[in-house]
Amino acid sequence: MAVRSAVQQILVIEPEPATRNWLRKVLAGAGYEVFTATNDLQALAQADRHPIDLLISHLGMLEGERLETIRRMREQRSQLKNHRNSSSARPPYSESG
Repeated sequence: MAVRSAVQQILVIEPEPATRNWLRKVLAGAGYEVFTATNDLQALAQADRHPIDLLISHLGMLEGERLETIRRMREQRSQLKNHRNSSSARPPYSESG
């Protein structure tokens, strides 16, 4: 019997469409409910609508506004315990070819 993590809903903040869509497909295929955003404003709107357990964001965006977004999400949603970056997550293909 497999032990399932407490993480069920994941928010991916990623400006690059190919990486964002690849992460969404992989995570959804693993059974997670995945929400996506291209920027901090979209991320906060998603967090207002959905309970988020795990935040995955692009490492290059982890500064200034992104840190403030994470802080605000943790205040709004105390169950947000984790943050991971997607800087090393690259799709194995390009959607353009």
